[in-house]
Amino acid sequence: MKRGTVALRYGCDEVELLADCRIPGSYAFVGVSRKEDVVSLSSSDELKASLPVGAARLAAEVAGEAKLDLAMVLVGKASSGWTALTRTDLPAGCESATHVVRAATLGAFSLARGSEGRVATAAEAFGAGAGGSSTSAKNLLVRDGDLESCLGSTREATRPPEGCGATIRLELEPVVESASLPKGPPPVATVACPPGAASSGGVCRPLSLPHVCKPDDEADCEAQCEAGGLESCYHLGRLRIDWTPTGLGASAQDEARPLLERACDGGVAESCVALGEVLIAETAGRDLATQRAAIQQAGALWDAACEAGSGRGCGLRAFQFSQDGPLPDAAAHRPLAQRACDLGDGLGCALLANAQIQGFGMPPDRDGGYAVLERACRAADAQSCRRLAVVRYAGTDQSISPTIVGLPVDEAAGIRFGLRACRLEPEACGIDRTIGMVDAAVAKAFRADMCSAGYGGLCD
Repeated sequence: MKRGTVALRYGCDEVELLADCRIPGSYAFVGVSRKEDVVSLSSSDELKASLPVGAARLAAEVAGEAKLDLAMVLVGKASSGWTALTRTDLPAGCESATHVVRAATLGAFSLARGSEGRVATAAEAFGAGAGGSSTSAKNLLVRDGDLESCLGSTREATRPPEGCGATIRLELEPVVESASLPKGPPPVATVACPPGAASSGGVCRPLSLPHVCKPDDEADCEAQCEAGGLESCYHLGRLRIDWTPTGLGASAQDEARPLLERACDGGVAESCVALGEVLIAETAGRDLATQRAAIQQAGALWDAACEAGSGRGCGLRAFQFSQDGPLPDAAAHRPLAQRACDLGDGLGCALLANAQIQGFGMPPDRDGGYAVLERACRAADAQSCRRLAVVRYAGTDQSISPTIVGLPVDEAAGIRFGLRACRLEPEACGIDRTIGMVDAAVAKAFRADMCSAGYGGLCD
């Protein structure tokens, strides 16, 4: 991860690191509120589903009434931001890649033998035991990181504490044939489970037990929400609203709001983000005082979600303080945009790039700003990809007033960004018209190059 975005060939029974595959993008660490969790594994099926790499070696440990206690201390996340990665985005040497590591949760973990019917504490699973006894230490199977070291973590940290930087969980982004962006907020990240099982309490359990519903299965989400599953309440709320490409529809907000409120109150950060969007959408067209109250209320929700590690929450809050937002404040904007971008949020990276290029709350830095804009494009912000296509191919940036001209030209990079922009949003792929506002001949050459590169939409 220190060398660039990690590519994998991932199957049900094995994971192969593609060490010679070089995909653009680095990982940025963001501290989050420290969280301790202990999950119990009591069958070989649970073990295989939740710890696939070590399942065969550990199978004997869950025979009979035995179980394993997996303790995790989560202190932050390292994110590359890649979203909607297509095969055409992959460089040479990466042909066998099936996934990239989009993000990794870091901290410390410990796996120890446990007793059926008894829930261990994190300290016991790490080998400390009650009163520091050695009993728990004898049951320790494997540990990476130190519980005491993790206590020094902070939300503002830009790197994990020494002794608390173990990789706990990987978020894998699949390599797809064609990019398709989902409407509305993202689903909650959960443990991926095999057929017949679903995520529950951080492990995989049979579908007959309470679990997190599939994000698009409304009937199951309703059943699991009624059973007390807060993540399922969030997904049900998402499904009860008409999320459109240009904003929120109003078809069923009255049904969605209490579901989102319930999940938000229970600690589901992405539900707080969606709830803020709903509150603002409901005041559209109403008096100014009502709209301002909704903006403030949504901002408080986004602040809390941002602190909990939601890049989307940070990005929306940063927009409120941006030059184009309702509460422009350069001092408040910069750290929020930075945190959003480091968490892999495309909007946050786009806002940070604009601030650097134009000098909003910081000294102007065009080179650094356009590098951040590339991070926004990797995070599937199609507008940033379109803008970069013009910047790199034509050497001009018409999105800035006054227009920036004389930028370095890299036609191959311009085509690469143009292809990604058009694949992300085919209906909005009018990059050549933007270039044509400056130079018709350059626009014609761009169309020809895009056609030759495989985008038929710009073929004459």
